[in-house]
Amino acid sequence: MSASKLSQEQVNGLRATFDHIDQDLDGKVSVADLKSTLVNLRETPDDGEITAMIKEAGGSTQKGFNFSSFLTLMSSHLEKLPDSADLKEAFEVFSKDGTCDLGELRTALNEAKVRNGFPEKDMTDKDISKVLKEFSKSNGITGKDKFMVDQYLSNLN
Repeated sequence: MSASKLSQEQVNGLRATFDHIDQDLDGKVSVADLKSTLVNLRETPDDGEITAMIKEAGGSTQKGFNFSSFLTLMSSHLEKLPDSADLKEAFEVFSKDGTCDLGELRTALNEAKVRNGFPEKDMTDKDISKVLKEFSKSNGITGKDKFMVDQYLSNLN
């Protein structure tokens, strides 16, 4: 998906994200802006990871990158994502009630990762756990953890 194919809602959302990362409001995301944002998200990137992110966005460690570069980068990532209808259909394999067993989902994701390099070849168990935890809830009666499919899908829109 090229940046020109993004909806106005998507562009607005990406603008808000860019503005949040651009902490000094100079119209560019610098190394300091990106590192500060990631640390606020409780990530601990090293300088090499920060440099790689800046370069992926088409910027340099001296100048950072602007919104246009960010938009191009994000649109290329967004085109790799399946749409909500496809994801909902995939989740229906696990459950029809808007939730699925967390253990079953974790197992399926790990098997798919090994078999297909899905969703990203470098996705770690920590990455999977982070997503699953954010959209999971424990059933007070059974004590089982459930992944809240509907909540996850609505967050993607």
